[in-house]
Amino acid sequence: MYYGDIEINELALLIGLALDNAIEACEKVEENRYIYFEARNKKDYLVIHITNSIIPHTKPRFYKTSKLVDKMNHGFGVEEIKDIVKRYDGDIQYDTKEDRVVLRIILKTKKD
Repeated sequence: MYYGDIEINELALLIGLALDNAIEACEKVEENRYIYFEARNKKDYLVIHITNSIIPHTKPRFYKTSKLVDKMNHGFGVEEIKDIVKRYDGDIQYDTKEDRVVLRIILKTKKD
């Protein structure tokens, strides 16, 4: 995986936050829990896909959503992911299917 001009700490934070969200969603699923992670390069971009199971027929909301008791220190992951994506002229897309969410992140690996 080539990450070019992307700061490794920001990339690690982005991936960690996205995986934390996927884990939190999977913990609510009783059967067929899964998380798939893929990162690859396409031209001057790093493309990240994270697919995770959700409770069938639910519609997650992709903003400050933490259901954890300590709301002051949780629930900011989605906004931070969006901020990092914006800094790298990227794009973020959540696609909800019947029993899963697919997160697609595209980051530009070279600054202009």
